[in-house]
Amino acid sequence: MRALAALLALANLAFLVWWTGLPEAPSGEAPGLPAGAAPLVLLQEAPPRLDGPVPAVVAEAPAPDREAPDADGGRGRAVAEAAPPAPVEAAASDGGGAEPPAPSGAGAAGEGGAGGAASEPGAVAAAQPPPRLCVELGPFPGEAAARAAVTRLQGEGAATALVMREVALPPYHWVMVPPAPTEAEARRTLRALQARGVDSFIVTRGAHARAVSLGLFSRRETAEEVKRRVERLGHPVVIVPRERRGRRPFVQAEGPALEGLLAAGAPEGVPVRRIDCP
Repeated sequence: MRALAALLALANLAFLVWWTGLPEAPSGEAPGLPAGAAPLVLLQEAPPRLDGPVPAVVAEAPAPDREAPDADGGRGRAVAEAAPPAPVEAAASDGGGAEPPAPSGAGAAGEGGAGGAASEPGAVAAAQPPPRLCVELGPFPGEAAARAAVTRLQGEGAATALVMREVALPPYHWVMVPPAPTEAEARRTLRALQARGVDSFIVTRGAHARAVSLGLFSRRETAEEVKRRVERLGHPVVIVPRERRGRRPFVQAEGPALEGLLAAGAPEGVPVRRIDCP
């Protein structure tokens, strides 16, 4: 038993002598790399590269719960970071100039729509409604003639309206014996005419005072006939026009087909003029 204990003690002593004779490795020095292998450099410590194109694909960082052993045998998190993109100025100087970005779909569509509208003015003009045209026909001699014109214009697609308005009418023809110098002489002329069956009266006021009126006629032919008959009785006779006003119908119409009506005139023979549309 004692011999076994002495043998173990000698073995331990020999191992201790052998262990203390080994050379010590420098502290803090990483294990050697194989020949031809490049040293590892963290991405955040690497300087940006300006002599090549910007990488098109950026590696994504692994999930944070994945771990890899560190150099000392422990467990640590390994996170890969993408290198920052190269500045635009540097890429432009090395690559011969960067192309401008293509316009977005909305911008391209907007510019294309505006350019198309500007290049096709006819399409814009065609979309505009035709200008409004309004005319007035009249005066008509009576309401029946005006309503016949309304029916005709409505058949041509025009909107119409019949209105009544006071207008100056063709003057009356006033037949008279000219004013006498005195009231007494005018009465003698009146009695002589009435004795021959001529309907007459004395004008008492106005520019024709003391004249003997023989009648007011709308037709010139009738006035001329009365004048000749009284002149044969030996009395001087004159015909004086007298202003006349009255209400007459007009027809107002609106429609694109009225342009020809302005040029050719109304079939009814009444005046036609352009008016402002209401």
